Amino acid sequence: MRHILSILFTVMMVAFISNQADAQSLMQTAKKAEQRAKELKQQETSRYNAIVDSKNLSKYNQFINDYPKGSKTPEIRKRAQEITLWNYSKTQNTIASYEHYLNTTQYHWYDNEANQSIRSIKQKVEKAKWDKVVAINTISGYQTYLQDNPTSGYKQDAEKAINRLQGQQAWNRIKNTENINELQNFISSYPCAVEVSIANAKLHELKGVQHYNEGNLGSAYSEFSNLTRDKISYANRKAYDDVMEYNEYSKLGLYEKIS
Repeated sequence: MRHILSILFTVMMVAFISNQADAQSLMQTAKKAEQRAKELKQQETSRYNAIVDSKNLSKYNQFINDYPKGSKTPEIRKRAQEITLWNYSKTQNTIASYEHYLNTTQYHWYDNEANQSIRSIKQKVEKAKWDKVVAINTISGYQTYLQDNPTSGYKQDAEKAINRLQGQQAWNRIKNTENINELQNFISSYPCAVEVSIANAKLHELKGVQHYNEGNLGSAYSEFSNLTRDKISYANRKAYDDVMEYNEYSKLGLYEKIS
């Protein structure tokens, strides 16, 4: 009987020791698994921190592939979508595509670029319209352009072109005038006209002749000095010569007084 009890005790001890060993092995395995999970979590966090602000689509996609169910993956996926959205807008390169980006973006990384691209496209379209109007080069063409494009960047250019063409027409009507007031009105009304320089020269000549006829040679010289002799009409060259001669003698008299 004692022998049987001894055997039973031995068997129970062996079973107990075996269970203890299995339990210890399981605990060690669990600890290793826990440690590995912690290491993987740290790796994911480290990778995330390294690429989260990179704006690099290939790095984002690699992270998503490596951590498809990671806690950081949803954020990386949204950032990848942001870049894909922007790349699509650039590929389309239209006002509509850039406006779609601006209305859809979550991060607004490329707002400045999108707005600049929109402005650039609008400027190109506007420039093409303007070039067509310039090629036609008519008063009505510029006026229609201003009506259709009241905020155009070429508004001042169009207004100057209208003034230039209107001035050309007005000059053809008065180019033979001897009236000082008409010339002054032309110069003030059509400052962009090519003919303004001709009108100014003629104005100086007429004023010079007027002062000459009035005996005011000093004032006549102030007007004639703006012109060279070859710019004076033949009818008024004697007056010009007399005034220039008077001026030379006046200087000689002044020099004598100084001496």
